Amino acid sequence: MKTPRGFFSITIQTKPYLKKYLQSLYGEPLMFTTDNSFGIIVESLLTRPTEDHHSAVELKQRFDKFTAPLEIFIPNRYLFKRKGFAITDRHTISLNKFFEKQFSEQLLSWCEMGVIYEVEFKKNIEDFCWRHKINIGEEADDDITFDALKKKEWRFRKKKQEKLKESAPPLVPSQIAYF
Repeated sequence: MKTPRGFFSITIQTKPYLKKYLQSLYGEPLMFTTDNSFGIIVESLLTRPTEDHHSAVELKQRFDKFTAPLEIFIPNRYLFKRKGFAITDRHTISLNKFFEKQFSEQLLSWCEMGVIYEVEFKKNIEDFCWRHKINIGEEADDDITFDALKKKEWRFRKKKQEKLKESAPPLVPSQIAYF
């Protein structure tokens, strides 16, 4: 895509379904702005290019899953501020973790809403993916499999339940209702 006038672009690697998810939330092309969480996170990670001291093997293992280039357009004024104009490999991994968490959180919320309205689980996940233009399937050109989405929702739900249990104060005998 051609870079709009007054902007420069950076490209980060991500997973195909995350790329489509982010574009559905923040638009395509993905324009940088500090009016949303995506822009705030990207701004905080912009740095001047430096030498990264990770081994090539370690980076390759982490980046193997990131097969979709996500181009972000940033206003030129950021070149002249204290921030720089690149995102390091370590920050790319952090961004992808943030995107994954955000995706899983919204997927879980969508599924919980579907339970309230008695929508079949599979239909609910398909609707979520349709909303974000994510292709579900087993083919090479598909973004993610249904099983992967099902596991992602289940894991995030279990984590949420565990956190709720941990944060709930213990009941004392005076709080227990006896019938």
